[in-house]
Amino acid sequence: MSRKLTKLLIVVALLLSFLLLNTNAHACCVGDRGNVDSLSDVNVSDLTYLVEYLFKGGPPPACQDEADVNADSALNVDDLTYLVSYLFKGGTAPEPCQPNTNPDVLINLNVGTWFVTDVTEYNTSGGIDSSYQTLSTVISDTLIADSLWMVVEDTTSIDHTYTVNRVDGVWYWSDTLTPPEALALKYPATVGDSYPYYDATVYVVSIDEQITVPAGTFSCYYYRVDVPVVGTLAKIWCAPNIGIVKAEEYGLNLIWPYLKTKIELANYQLVP
Repeated sequence: MSRKLTKLLIVVALLLSFLLLNTNAHACCVGDRGNVDSLSDVNVSDLTYLVEYLFKGGPPPACQDEADVNADSALNVDDLTYLVSYLFKGGTAPEPCQPNTNPDVLINLNVGTWFVTDVTEYNTSGGIDSSYQTLSTVISDTLIADSLWMVVEDTTSIDHTYTVNRVDGVWYWSDTLTPPEALALKYPATVGDSYPYYDATVYVVSIDEQITVPAGTFSCYYYRVDVPVVGTLAKIWCAPNIGIVKAEEYGLNLIWPYLKTKIELANYQLVP
């Protein structure tokens, strides 16, 4: 197997790990507009953060409501101009934004939430190699690159997973990939949307597909993960405000893809 294909399969495994993930704990909006870095009062560090994001490829603000300085529902140079005027020219202070402690998100969970998932692994002939359950718990949050990320502990792995919900969907953090953070699951989305995830492309196939798993029946967004030449490497079904309820990973049997791993939600508890 080529190094490039190995990397792509690792990326798919990372996508599948979103079954274990959680939303960010930074409820938008919790302060004033202009607090771009979500650290303290509005000051020059917020201006620096916004410049880095808009022009130098810096990380997106953790709470885009607070970064939307001029309250026009967009992040662009107009917000930068407004902030400069307020900080240095006596301009009008940004207007307050209203707290939203229970936003409509793709994966809407808090510390203490847990998932039990059924995992089935298949061989190249379609037979079952193994089946087991895994328990995943959201244990804490942590600050990475000035953004708050949720930490998920999985009983089948010694590693922790880091993720966050932003206004455009679920983002994933990995210090072994470049760039270290990337949009994994776009939300909200429209059927036909597509976007890059490292070397793969994610397609939004449906936004209302009914999926039945041991935990129940859910109305899901359906995402398909494709790579050039190889084809489909993963399928993911995610119920808004709950999380991923089903995922499939595909491997290669010589040149033909086969179902390698299936994950289904068996039980869960959401902490308000």
